[in-house]
Amino acid sequence: MIAQTYAAATTPRYTSYPTAAEFHDGVGAEDAERWLAAIAPDETLSLYIHIPFCQSLCWYCGCHTSVPNSYVRAEAYLARLMEEIDQVAGRIAHHDGVVHCHFGGGTPTYLSADDFRLLASHLRRRFSFRRDAEFAVEIDPRTLDDERAEALADAGVGRASLGIQDFDPEVQRLIKRVQSVDAVEATIKRLSKLGINRLSFDLIYGLPGQTVGTVSASARQAIAFDPDRIAVFGYAHVPWFKKHQRAIDESRLPDMADRLMLRQAIDAELVSAGYCRIGFDHYAKADDPLSCAAASGQLQRNFQGYSDDPADVLLGFGASAISSFADGYVQNASDVGAWRRALRDGHLPVARGVCLTAQDKLRAAAIQRLMCNFTVDLDVLCRDHDVTEDSLDDAMPRLAPLERDGLVTIAGRCIEATEMGRNFIRNIAFCLDARSKPGAERHSRSA
Repeated sequence: MIAQTYAAATTPRYTSYPTAAEFHDGVGAEDAERWLAAIAPDETLSLYIHIPFCQSLCWYCGCHTSVPNSYVRAEAYLARLMEEIDQVAGRIAHHDGVVHCHFGGGTPTYLSADDFRLLASHLRRRFSFRRDAEFAVEIDPRTLDDERAEALADAGVGRASLGIQDFDPEVQRLIKRVQSVDAVEATIKRLSKLGINRLSFDLIYGLPGQTVGTVSASARQAIAFDPDRIAVFGYAHVPWFKKHQRAIDESRLPDMADRLMLRQAIDAELVSAGYCRIGFDHYAKADDPLSCAAASGQLQRNFQGYSDDPADVLLGFGASAISSFADGYVQNASDVGAWRRALRDGHLPVARGVCLTAQDKLRAAAIQRLMCNFTVDLDVLCRDHDVTEDSLDDAMPRLAPLERDGLVTIAGRCIEATEMGRNFIRNIAFCLDARSKPGAERHSRSA
């Protein structure tokens, strides 16, 4: 019963702090320009490129994407995207190289092979990439053909993230994403033949029609394909925000008790197969860089989830993309038309963001350590940030009920999640959050 109570609570995923729900239009292009100009010569960059198009719309999807009625829209988008790349690159005086580049969406491989090559080569012309920089791309296994796969290899892509979600045919029908095991296998073989062997899978629990038996079978099928990493996300049913989710039959959605059992069933399969738990929703092979980062205390959490990306600055390109700087976050306009108009007028297409206060930076560090390491010593953290040791005292009374319920242990001001608490690390981190409000519908359930 305690687990169900915490699982039902709505909390941020803490891919940033403050979270994107706290962004506002009082922060804009001028702030972004100032932060771009302040990038130091010894700071490294990570790039995120958003392609907001798909061949068809899956009913469960929570991403910023659309289904164009013509490829002409994608061509026009690409032209503006390269203009944005030019504008941003032109405002950076120096940096210490790009260490990671991630293509997300939507479906980045919606772009034609030639257009993907054009985009990748344009990025290489405008930015200096480290020799060991990783290129990663999100792939819909239903739509990747030989020509596009070759374009990925030509662009230097080394990691592919496949949106699996669930292998059960009935679940796939209920979410309007039908993709056979054979299609996934063909995609993996196509990539492997071209030297793209680092694979990440996404699985989702909480979908309509799922049972412990079906998700266990899906996890075993995923394991059989031998990916390096597997992310396991809880489905967020927010039809008031994502209107297409109204097509989902709510009577087939699992209740909270069932969601917990689905999550536990997937976890059991992955752990028994030798995957290491990373944070609260990722798994990786023991020798994967993500596992190594977790073991050495170098694990990061950003807008792509858990990562071993060590970059100092994240630059987001495309509609809805978010950039992260030492002093704040900015997000581009989510509406493609507004994003395009800003670029046409010669402006950075920033719509909103947030400036970080010293208190924000302190709490961000505390939440990051909790989310990645499951423990944080508030006294040490306060000393590291050169603030008084009572700066986070407000968190202690908020943590007390969680300690009574067995989610955390507290020794002095050192907080550590218990084995049970690791599943509800978002709830624990929420106690350190001075901005988000309890019960806000802006966030998903904790499990």
